[in-house]
Amino acid sequence: MSDIVTRLLLKTNDFDANLNKSKKNVNGFQSDISKMSRRCSIGSYEVRRGSGIAVTASEGFNKVMNSSQTLGDEYARTMDGLKRWRRPIFFYSIGSGDWTPFMNRLTETIRLAR
Repeated sequence: MSDIVTRLLLKTNDFDANLNKSKKNVNGFQSDISKMSRRCSIGSYEVRRGSGIAVTASEGFNKVMNSSQTLGDEYARTMDGLKRWRRPIFFYSIGSGDWTPFMNRLTETIRLAR
């Protein structure tokens, strides 16, 4: 009888030791997740802050460009001209390896901008 009780106590002690080890592993995992969560929240804050700065700078630039009717019209005309030819010629130049049309249009845009 005492042999059975001794065996039960040993098995109970092993069970308790394994249970404690499992609790430590779970607590360690929880700690790692918490640390990772803090890092992610700090990273997302930095991204939001950078986005806010970029939007503010963009709004400021647009206000400067639209500060007078003449400057606003010239800026709009330049941007429309760039939108019309920029992508097709750029991708043509990449595909063909001939950058002459792209450089000619770029030179023309710079000349018109002056």
